[in-house]
Amino acid sequence: MDTLLTLAEVAITMAGFSAIVVIFKRRTTDLWRKTDADRFHGMVIHAIVAVFFCFLPFLLIEFSANETDVLRVCSGLLCVTTAVIVANAVRLEGTSNAWIRVTLICSGGIIVALQGINAIWSLSGYILGLYLLGVFWHLAQAAILFVMLIWIPASQTESDQ
Repeated sequence: MDTLLTLAEVAITMAGFSAIVVIFKRRTTDLWRKTDADRFHGMVIHAIVAVFFCFLPFLLIEFSANETDVLRVCSGLLCVTTAVIVANAVRLEGTSNAWIRVTLICSGGIIVALQGINAIWSLSGYILGLYLLGVFWHLAQAAILFVMLIWIPASQTESDQ
């Protein structure tokens, strides 16, 4: 469970980076491209989801002494939350590359399935690991979106000469 606290710290840091992105984006222009706005919103949402699901087991353990039951409930909620986010990614057509959307949808679908299995069958010995994988997926999505936001394409740079 200590790993959850570490992941929460990383997720909070990622959410903090969003303020830096806002400052730099606002400095260059007041208008955001639709793609950048979608990436920014995605980064913030994934970071918040990761933080929430890092702390949720600690809140629920107060109501149940059985760690397995708590992780099953958390996995079920993470399954539903991830399914909603993946379903929302389908509507982002035109705001990101098709291969990025397909990767997000496929990897998200795998996470949804694993969390569903974890919630229903609670595979002994793997329940915490599968739950951590689901939380880490959201953290990785936030990090990927952050890099996509700050990456400056070669087409938008000029030569030093």
